Amino acid sequence: MSPIPHPNFRFSAAEIDALKKQIVTDPVTGERYRKIIEKNDEILREDFITEAFADSVFDQHGKYGDVARQLGRMNGTLGTAWLIGRDEKSAEKLKELLLHVAGFKYWRGPDNPYQPVPRRSELNTASISLAMAYGYDILYDCLSADERAVIAKAIIQKGVMPLLEDWVLPATRIHAVDSMGHNWWAVCVAAGGAALLPVQDHLPGGEAERLMDAAEEALIQYLRYPGCTLFNKPRNYDDKGLFYESVAYFSYGTGELLQYLYLAERYRPRREALRAALPDRMDKAVLAFAYPSSGNPRVQFLNYGDSSTDCNICGLMHNLVLCGYGTRAVGAYNERLAGGWGLFDLLHPELRAPGDWDELENVAFFPDSGYAVARDGWYDDATLFSVKSGFTWNHAHADAGHFVLWDKGAPLVVDGGTCGYKSPLYRTYYCTDAGHNVLLIGGKGQNPEDQYRGNKFPGRLFDTFTGRDFVYVGADATGPVAHLCSRMYRNFIWIENRILVVVDDVRTHTEETVQFLLHHDGKWAKTEGDVPATDITGEKSAAKIWHLFPADIKVTEETGCTVETEDGEKQDVRHLQFSTVTPARSHLLMHVFVLRPEENPVLVERLTDTDALGVELRETNTGVRRRIWFNLQADGRRMHLNSNNLIDGMETDAYLFMRTFGKDGEKEVFLATASYYRKPGIAGFADLTKRTALYTPEN
Repeated sequence: MSPIPHPNFRFSAAEIDALKKQIVTDPVTGERYRKIIEKNDEILREDFITEAFADSVFDQHGKYGDVARQLGRMNGTLGTAWLIGRDEKSAEKLKELLLHVAGFKYWRGPDNPYQPVPRRSELNTASISLAMAYGYDILYDCLSADERAVIAKAIIQKGVMPLLEDWVLPATRIHAVDSMGHNWWAVCVAAGGAALLPVQDHLPGGEAERLMDAAEEALIQYLRYPGCTLFNKPRNYDDKGLFYESVAYFSYGTGELLQYLYLAERYRPRREALRAALPDRMDKAVLAFAYPSSGNPRVQFLNYGDSSTDCNICGLMHNLVLCGYGTRAVGAYNERLAGGWGLFDLLHPELRAPGDWDELENVAFFPDSGYAVARDGWYDDATLFSVKSGFTWNHAHADAGHFVLWDKGAPLVVDGGTCGYKSPLYRTYYCTDAGHNVLLIGGKGQNPEDQYRGNKFPGRLFDTFTGRDFVYVGADATGPVAHLCSRMYRNFIWIENRILVVVDDVRTHTEETVQFLLHHDGKWAKTEGDVPATDITGEKSAAKIWHLFPADIKVTEETGCTVETEDGEKQDVRHLQFSTVTPARSHLLMHVFVLRPEENPVLVERLTDTDALGVELRETNTGVRRRIWFNLQADGRRMHLNSNNLIDGMETDAYLFMRTFGKDGEKEVFLATASYYRKPGIAGFADLTKRTALYTPEN
């Protein structure tokens, strides 16, 4: 084996030398360097976290995350002071820390007697191993042979081997991708392979290569994992490259996997097999959920599952760039990152290269994972509508048929969010239907067990369509609540990025009422009239919600849960509930949302016809008129016979349709699941197989 170069784990000696010259010649780089080390004296006085403290909390992680963070902080500051300024005090302090952590018994949470098969590694094992390998590489030329041996041995025996023995190696492995096929797998396996790179010469000939090959093959299987029916486990990545478990966990797992690819290729030839397994355009998939706003220096994200609106995905974005998958959209995200520069940023200014959002579409559908996102453009404070009707598993919540609305830089119709995983509210509220904008049957929803056992019949998007000025999303939320109903179809028509029509088609097993939950950020008030309405007013935007069907729907505010604030006070988390009054088996609910109704006045009228319910929308600013109809004959009541009906003077078997009229008459008709639409006795739209289409009538 050729000698292992140092430093090389994240940068080379030549790169450091070039940066030293730039710090002297370029004032901007010099100032950024001084910002990195300005807290050096403070960190030199910092006490090391003890093993007793790290082991003091009895859970799967203990307090070992604090150890990893201290290593990262001291690598970044003391390591920079040593590499650039050759500050010996900084090197000595960092060396003491590495030897201190090397002396720990293990780098994981304490033993758990309740775990059937003891595990030797967890996420903190991964982060400590990588940080120790980084520190070892930084200090290599000021460590004695004995010190190198001690630190390298600890990295291998307390980091690399526990990770690979738990996750990969056939004689000891306890996990399968099926059992831990989410971010843990990618993080732990990638760290096990990567941490070995700078210390591989401390293993006998060929052993390091064998271990890294095993790790790499495991990562390839992870990327190609097809799911498992028996354990209700979905694919990790869908056909469009989206990782199903929310933005935060897409970034964490996939970002660490890409970091391995970048680091491995600094020591080994180009990893073609691993590259071939990567989904195409992962950046495009994850950034579909991004939301740039003027009030936040960083890009926000839709907070589905255990993700947050302020999620930071710079690890994923940076590693895409380093691996050669950077795009203008990745640049647009990186350009908006808040916070200071680190040594790695100085060495790779391309990580902050400017970009733009122009290559991203305004409408993105992910039918395999059950997501739809539509916005009026890629600019700050845009208007955005999104639906989720997919899997429930681990970090993906019980939210089939859930939707959100963002406007003017903030969410208005919101996701309930998440909380610390140790809180009892995490399982009893935030992961459940109650924390989302979904339908309940008689106050009941998805089985709480689904969060950890998976749901056998996940939600899905059964139909999507993009028109000239509207988007249609058909969400099938039946599967997760199949014990309560045989039909729960949520139909969303998002018009001109400001009007949302929601039509809910429900068939329950027994006579029950149906509840439509709505979480919002703001105040609310009822408005009486021919069609009753509810106004919600947020800090930056507002919406009016008309309750069309049933006519006697009941609007209440309910308490979802009670939380304790930072000052110890109890506070109710509340949401609106639109409930049917009369128990029945078949329910048709129709609501219309209008964003900023004072700017965009819309007159809303309830329509009825034979076995059909509808709404007319008249936009006073533009004169555009729309008539949206739902065909009750297409609600599943007919078998063998077609859903033929005469609605609004038109013959059709459409499930639902929308007629759009301008000043010069009828412009177009949107048809959802239809084989014909015509004036009586006159041919019009026709197809022997029902499909969703846009039809232009002859006036």
